[in-house]
Amino acid sequence: MKKIIVSSFCLLVAGAQPGFAQDAGQEALDDWLQSYRDLGATASYETVHTSGDTLTVKGLEVSYSTTFTMPDSDAEDGDQTVSLSMSWKSPELTAQNLRANAGGYAADSLTLSNGSTIAAALDTEDEGGLKVNGTIDGYVVTDGRWPRLPRIAEDPERPFSRWLPLMQTVVQISYKEERAEQISFDISAGEAGDEFTMTTLIEDYAALDMSNGRLAEYGTGKISQETKVSGEGDDEDFTQTTTMASSRTTGLDFGAMLALFDPQMRGSEEYRTLIETSSVNGYREKSDFYSLIVDRSGYEDVAVRAPRTDLLAFLDTLATGEEPEVSALVLSVIDIYRSFAVGRMFADGLSVGYDMPPEAGSGQVGQILLEDLSADGLGEFSISSVSFDLGSEGAFDLGRFFIGDIEFPPFDPVETFLSDLDNLDDPDPLVVARLFTPRSVVMELAGLSVTGAMPQGDISLGRYFMELETTVPPMPTFVEIATEGLAIPIAALDDDEAIAAFRAAGIDTLRLDEKIRLRWDASTEDLIVENIVVELGDVGKVRASARFGGLTRLVMENPTSYQALIATLNVKDFELELINEGGFETAIALMAEDADVSENLMAELLLEQLRQALTVVDNDAFTDMVLSAAETFFDEPRNLSLTISPDTPVAVSQIAAGAMTAPQMLPDLLGATVEANR
Repeated sequence: MKKIIVSSFCLLVAGAQPGFAQDAGQEALDDWLQSYRDLGATASYETVHTSGDTLTVKGLEVSYSTTFTMPDSDAEDGDQTVSLSMSWKSPELTAQNLRANAGGYAADSLTLSNGSTIAAALDTEDEGGLKVNGTIDGYVVTDGRWPRLPRIAEDPERPFSRWLPLMQTVVQISYKEERAEQISFDISAGEAGDEFTMTTLIEDYAALDMSNGRLAEYGTGKISQETKVSGEGDDEDFTQTTTMASSRTTGLDFGAMLALFDPQMRGSEEYRTLIETSSVNGYREKSDFYSLIVDRSGYEDVAVRAPRTDLLAFLDTLATGEEPEVSALVLSVIDIYRSFAVGRMFADGLSVGYDMPPEAGSGQVGQILLEDLSADGLGEFSISSVSFDLGSEGAFDLGRFFIGDIEFPPFDPVETFLSDLDNLDDPDPLVVARLFTPRSVVMELAGLSVTGAMPQGDISLGRYFMELETTVPPMPTFVEIATEGLAIPIAALDDDEAIAAFRAAGIDTLRLDEKIRLRWDASTEDLIVENIVVELGDVGKVRASARFGGLTRLVMENPTSYQALIATLNVKDFELELINEGGFETAIALMAEDADVSENLMAELLLEQLRQALTVVDNDAFTDMVLSAAETFFDEPRNLSLTISPDTPVAVSQIAAGAMTAPQMLPDLLGATVEANR
């Protein structure tokens, strides 16, 4: 907001400067004043004096006011009148070598006396308006050149777009240097009892090398700000103070910003750099409830391209009372968002504290980072080195949160869908999912620790990772998920029996690691489960892999079509392995204690139960193989595996039918083997 206000002031002053640069100073002054009158403004001065190349003007004042209507469903006639006024006053303006040229005016230097002011007000009929009052001291611009202002024709049907020629003219301003020792602003909005006020003081403003619509650099010294919001009823007033040690921006291109509004630039997909770099040092914010410190923040490589929407024409439509279709409104908002791209945004060295009785706390964040955001996707959004002391609520630490490598879906199909939104009573959720599902996304969480927040104990996580990709939305065609070092207190589980079992085994903390990696091969239409591993510390590990065929593109595109899935899906191979790390012995001991028998007898009873269960299969060879493997495992519980490797793929529907009608044939059909301690 502060930069916008400063820029607006500079543009207003710069627009004024051309009229003072002419060989005949008085004639140049009159010509300049007339250019503002042609725009509908009033312009005057008290006296003018020329001494050599120096032109001195006292009591300069330029003001402009207008009214326009905006649609308002709450108003009696459906419209609300909005009043806009702007003014600039300077006790004294001094110009060196002010002169006219073919396209406008030039001056070696232009100086405003201390106490020069600008003001703006935006008022509505039934609500408190917005008011801005600013004062500038020590202002000087050197080697400036400004074009003549264009005439703007009245056009009630084009209240916004008719000002485009003025925008195109303003970006032609150039100067070598612009400085101000101090700029202050008072901004207020609302009405008594519900008012917002903000006071800002900017020190040592400097802008360098403005040419062809591009400003090479501008920066400030210290910026101080106080914001007040009056409370409603019994609510207390809110006061916030903000300071910044310094700020600096390079490569600000107003011509690139013009691409948002100029319809002649529509259709170009090329990005133009709007801002090369911008940074703020030593940001401090404080209120009665919280404080915030940011050592350094900023952004780099901000770019803009022309939207497909004619933004000014759209604003004309709103201002003249024509109600836009929902689809047009939604598309316009999305279109404007898609016009921007950001190479990098960051905030380093954050410290925050809060005091909201009965709670109080503090914390630090090493960095918040965003990179490569555009209409095509997001490279990275991350938060790192987080540590919060939440007082009585415990403590929270996080090494890093990351989400990125996001590829957004193509926009053309989305645009076609949204264009017809007004005619869709109830859009098909599957169609919506296909259109809006990102083509890829990666998320990571590392170094998480929550302590003192739960009476049951503390929670920690070494790392969580997820990567999803799709070539057939909405279904992912590549999935990788990993959980490493998750530790949860047993007391936090919802299952009382599980809690009792773990405690009986001497386990107070559940430790979990898991990995899942699978992909869909478009050329073979196979679903390949490369690896699934689930490991519980002090219990054991489950490892699986598989290959399923017949997962057609049609099924992927229609995931709710279960009949098609069952009709085509087949099993090519499957492997499951159980690795014991103490869980088997614990289970046998607990069951034996429950049954009041010895552990050896409990093992024999379990083997007998397994023998009885296998009678359903009615396959002697398979039964003998399973029992042999089970006995070996019971004697030395290391690992137990099941492998399915049929000679040819077996349809899932055939397996289901065989399980009901001829289960004895399934082990041979599937090529099933069971082994222990291999």
